[in-house]
Amino acid sequence: MSTFALFWFEWESNKYISRMKVGTSEATALDFKIRGFDYLVALDGEGERSHYTGDGYSDGKQLARFLEDTIADMEYYVTIPFYFYQFGKKIPRDSVSGNFDGSYWQRWIDGVVDSAGNNLKGFYWSLEAPGQFTYGYGDGIVSRYLIEGISYYVRRDYGLDLIWIPSLGGRTISDLEKYTDIKHYHGYFDYVFCQPNYYQKQFMSDGAPYQYSNLLDVFQWIQSIDYPTVSIELEADRGVLGIRCLDNRDCPTGTSCDGSYCHENCRALNSVSCIDYACDYVNAQYDTLGKLWTNRAYYFSTNLKAIDTVRNRCPKW
Repeated sequence: MSTFALFWFEWESNKYISRMKVGTSEATALDFKIRGFDYLVALDGEGERSHYTGDGYSDGKQLARFLEDTIADMEYYVTIPFYFYQFGKKIPRDSVSGNFDGSYWQRWIDGVVDSAGNNLKGFYWSLEAPGQFTYGYGDGIVSRYLIEGISYYVRRDYGLDLIWIPSLGGRTISDLEKYTDIKHYHGYFDYVFCQPNYYQKQFMSDGAPYQYSNLLDVFQWIQSIDYPTVSIELEADRGVLGIRCLDNRDCPTGTSCDGSYCHENCRALNSVSCIDYACDYVNAQYDTLGKLWTNRAYYFSTNLKAIDTVRNRCPKW
């Protein structure tokens, strides 16, 4: 059984910084270890908060050095950043329809590997769109040759893992079958952790309420693909902390004052309901598999106190 925790960083004031906290203190690798995590996945979203110079090798090397100084006490995965910002718009870092050889992403991987230590476990393909290889992601379709090249290069040439965490976005089972590539492309990855987005979404893609029974259906669909390689991401955020507020100035960065509580992305505006939604991910595992998933990823925003709070209600989270 392996557990993967998301570790958030960003480029700020000409350097990388960790966004992870335990309360008000900066989180360390030990803080993740004592909470039972086996691996960290270092990411910034889909690439928008990673430094971009156009030189993939230099950019990858720079991030790897930061991670070696910050989290190298644990085995970790490094993002392959998809986007960068230019004139306020997200732009892919290289051609999505071209080949992998010689691309920005190949040079990025080389830069990371050349600067990382022995605890580099692999890479994380950061684009979350679940239908990117067939139906596109907003700006175009990601070439099969590109992801095939990344997969072979990371897994065969370097002997490392490649993981993906696609967002299901409340899609119905019918839409998951029709408009996602997970069933057909999961073989390019060592692990795929599907985001059910039940914690965030009030409604399914057909407009119906996203109920617990729908979460069970989604879990069963994920299980049917390739258990345990294709698995789930458990989801919570700082909305579970119950931080009271009068206005946005009372709330941590990235949250807002809504309904007298600091709110992030939870579908509810009170911490009790948010914790209940997070705990449903545990209940749904037992109701579908009869046990916890063998491999699990965890999203809990940027404060490990969110994990502690949820586990006070459901210890197996």
